[in-house]
Amino acid sequence: MNKEDLFDLAVKLENQRCAAMVTGNINDLRKCFSEDLFYGHADGFSDRFESFIQRLVSGSVKYNPVISLVHEVVSLGQDAFTLNGEIKVEAAIHSVPVFLHCLYVGVWRLENAHWRFVAHQSAKLPAST
Repeated sequence: MNKEDLFDLAVKLENQRCAAMVTGNINDLRKCFSEDLFYGHADGFSDRFESFIQRLVSGSVKYNPVISLVHEVVSLGQDAFTLNGEIKVEAAIHSVPVFLHCLYVGVWRLENAHWRFVAHQSAKLPAST
């Protein structure tokens, strides 16, 4: 896959991931996220697959919207790639509004012919950014 096609794929997958996080639909989430998921949040907390899915399905975390701006994509062979970019998040965590603008890195991996999001780490940008 050439660089342009890989970039387009990354943007498409990121849009699907963000949409699944907003809807909290368990079937969409399970299609999108790897069971090996590590999700590092900007506040230093982290989730694995089941805890992340449970937060979204239970409504203890409600995202609306999540906007991913992919900056760069790097192939890790035929079956994986990493990306970095910005993510803008409006969320309610236990009904408390949160607004974040972060840099992040993500990893997608091909699992049984399906692309799955396997890792995420974000860091808050300074308020002036």
